[in-house]
Amino acid sequence: MTTEVDTLANFGERTQAIFRKAGCMPTEAQVPILSCEDNYIMVSGGIQAGKSMVSAQKLIKEFPDDLRKAINSKWPMPLIYWLVGQDYSGTEREFFYLQDYFKNMGLLRRWNKKLDPGQFEIIGGPRDNPVLAIVRTKSARDFRTLRMESPSGIIGCEASQIDLIAFDRMKERTVPRGGWLFMAGTMEGGWYPKLHAEWSVGVGGKRSFALPTHSNKYLFPEGEEDEKIKQFRAESTDEYFMERFMGIPCPPQGIVFPEFRPDFHVGHVSYDPEYPVQLWEDPGYSSESAHALYAVQVIKGQVRIFDEIYERRKTTEIIIEDIVKKRPWWKAQIDVLVTDPHYAVQHHSTSSIEEIWKRLTGLRVYTKRERVMPRVERVRSFLKADSTTGAPQLLIDSACQGILSEFGCASNPFTPHIECVYRWKIDRNGQPIGNEPDDSNNHGIEAIGRGLVYNFSHVTSNRNRRERMRIYSGGTGGRRGRRGQVSGSRY
Repeated sequence: MTTEVDTLANFGERTQAIFRKAGCMPTEAQVPILSCEDNYIMVSGGIQAGKSMVSAQKLIKEFPDDLRKAINSKWPMPLIYWLVGQDYSGTEREFFYLQDYFKNMGLLRRWNKKLDPGQFEIIGGPRDNPVLAIVRTKSARDFRTLRMESPSGIIGCEASQIDLIAFDRMKERTVPRGGWLFMAGTMEGGWYPKLHAEWSVGVGGKRSFALPTHSNKYLFPEGEEDEKIKQFRAESTDEYFMERFMGIPCPPQGIVFPEFRPDFHVGHVSYDPEYPVQLWEDPGYSSESAHALYAVQVIKGQVRIFDEIYERRKTTEIIIEDIVKKRPWWKAQIDVLVTDPHYAVQHHSTSSIEEIWKRLTGLRVYTKRERVMPRVERVRSFLKADSTTGAPQLLIDSACQGILSEFGCASNPFTPHIECVYRWKIDRNGQPIGNEPDDSNNHGIEAIGRGLVYNFSHVTSNRNRRERMRIYSGGTGGRRGRRGQVSGSRY
């Protein structure tokens, strides 16, 4: 079994003294995680691997440096730390581990067991000392509450359950003070496994680690040879065991766009009033379909998707009158609606989709029948970085959960925590079959594929691309005169 000397000897004298005083005793597998100096750290842990404990130890270790940085920079005190879970209950273990550690050090004041929200204060010694830091619990269920403060450090608790938009906001809040973000969780699908794989190489101040279940020698003294571990491995599929016990992500089988990267293609995308807006749509009427609509701007060749409407069981009239027309960008310069040709001419009751849009908005509707694979290839071409600048050619706001779920980077808006990813057709052994993807979980991708083809033609055809790049490069040629008239387009 790992001893105190074995683990603490890997740290400097100050950290050793802090850990001894707090009562922290990292396992051997936790040492490289706690020794990592990158600002953004992600841990994929197996069940009972000690994820909550290493998260609390991270804050204990960083506290002295954060305090020194704040004093040298003359930042307002006290320091702020957040424990963020998908809901408040997700922060419980880290919250109480930290209370125990700081209590052992004699630095804890004004604490209790309340989690929703929870808070305690850290002082410098005797009780009459000023407050040096405040630790607060936060719920990511409403990402809008992740605002106002600039924490010195944020811990994502069971981080794989947190939505991508909340992760994006957590990153933003660390920027003002150059704070750190530490996330730990067991694989739950969505964005977490994909980002974990990308950070595994340790680039740009971001690093990920796997923390296997058997590494917790306090629970499993024999490590991988522990009989409980060996029995579960024998009774589980390889994929399940790798993710839930080894902390190693397995990509979804048959995913159409494995090259989609949440750290590259997703961010905070705002509407720019200086440029026209396009609407890209894929309507859906069945109980299992989504009506996907995107507000898009093409600026200097970069496609920016800044808003999403992703609804079920709502008519086109409701989508337009009760949702679209209430968006702040609705009175903007809107060039065109690009939609599915099947729905553009198909009549539901008395009017087609095209007729409804024209009657209620006056917008021109563009539609053209074409095969699936040219759209897939056009989307794939825009997932590559710009060859000149290295910037993403396609950038999606992190609030667009519907399209991100189809790319495999978020939970589905209608069935939380269940993967609804756009995939190839696969056989019972998980092998792709056929020449086209499965026609499901693709409403947002269908809308984006049509919009990209409308603006940039097919991958094999550059006939219109040069002209469209000129239109949307910032010159006046692409500005629209008045609603329903498109200048410099195919009309």
